[in-house]
Amino acid sequence: MAASTARKSSKSSQKKAKAGMKARNNLQRLLVSPSKRAGPKKGRKRTSTSKASSKGAAKVVVVKKTKPVRSVPRVREERYVPVLTEDYHFYPLGDLLKHVFKSAFFCGTEWSMIPSLRSKEWSFTELGRDMSEGGLLYSKLQADPALRIYLIPTTEGFLPEGLKKSDVGMTVVPVFGVVVTAQPLPDVIGIKSVQRDTEELLPMSRMKASYADVGVPGLEGRVLVLTTATRAARAKLFDAETDGMYTYATPYLETPTLLRSRMNVLKEKPYTFTLTLSDQTRHVKYDPDFDEMPEAAPDMVEESFGLKKDHPEFKAMCDTLEAACAKAMAEQSPERKQEEAQLRARMKEMQRTGEYDRINAIETYKYYGLSSSIKLDMTHRSTVLNRYLPDASAIFPAPVQVEEDAFPMM
Repeated sequence: MAASTARKSSKSSQKKAKAGMKARNNLQRLLVSPSKRAGPKKGRKRTSTSKASSKGAAKVVVVKKTKPVRSVPRVREERYVPVLTEDYHFYPLGDLLKHVFKSAFFCGTEWSMIPSLRSKEWSFTELGRDMSEGGLLYSKLQADPALRIYLIPTTEGFLPEGLKKSDVGMTVVPVFGVVVTAQPLPDVIGIKSVQRDTEELLPMSRMKASYADVGVPGLEGRVLVLTTATRAARAKLFDAETDGMYTYATPYLETPTLLRSRMNVLKEKPYTFTLTLSDQTRHVKYDPDFDEMPEAAPDMVEESFGLKKDHPEFKAMCDTLEAACAKAMAEQSPERKQEEAQLRARMKEMQRTGEYDRINAIETYKYYGLSSSIKLDMTHRSTVLNRYLPDASAIFPAPVQVEEDAFPMM
């Protein structure tokens, strides 16, 4: 009895001693500075744990802390709007291309070359000088409030200095055609090339093209650049017809020179018709100025149908061809006369309204871009702007004049 009582008192004293030691440890831990307190190492993740104390003790759960997940907003690709705002004022003006290149419509250029063209740095120091106060173009607009300037972007190919065409490919150089005119250029695109039989005239809206204000300080609304909202990346999706349409597109302007050229083409245009002789159908062209009937009939039958003069029906075939030529002239002549009369009436209207004089007074210039990363042989440069506008009266930078003595004798 006495032994059991002694064991109980010993256990109770041990419990009291442990409780006292635990209380002292807790008090000592509270007095220690926060930086020296025991805890999980920095960088380690806390995990959920459960600790069961004595019977009836509450269950302690350490909750894992995680960073809140932020949703990333979807960024939509911005489509470049061709209308230039006041933020596009350029200082100096030679830095024009940095703001215009994104939307410039480079006429007469294969669209597959445009990304490479825009990836290079181009300088237009001469253009900036002439469009600054006191410059050539700036002074012209100040002298005549009716004038406007149209910037027509285009490209030309040049070889690096000292290299031949077989050594390396051509480098495409951006060129600004500058049109100084009191006659507003129409919002019309002309499409014509040797690969197309007929000329096609389209509104600029068909190609998402327009003339946008550049925003030259002091000349707001009077300096316009040809732009397009069609992105060059879409060129990969073009079919052959659309690709040709964008490649051969140029700004259209109906000039007296163009009207006279059309009248000359109309006069020299041969009469065409289809004729079948000896089970052979051919497309025949007949020019009465060179092919006088009936003398020219035998040669035309022999050349067009490959029939010899000893053919039993050769004489009858010549008569048939001569009759077909006369019929074609009778059917097509009234239409040609009507078209010629319309061209003459248009010429008279241009003279009556003063448009004739305004168009003849148009001045054009060409400004070539220069790159510091590559030196090109730009000795030979053309004054041609396009097939509708007059040739440039000056080229910038000015071509280097080479004396004849510089060439060795052959």
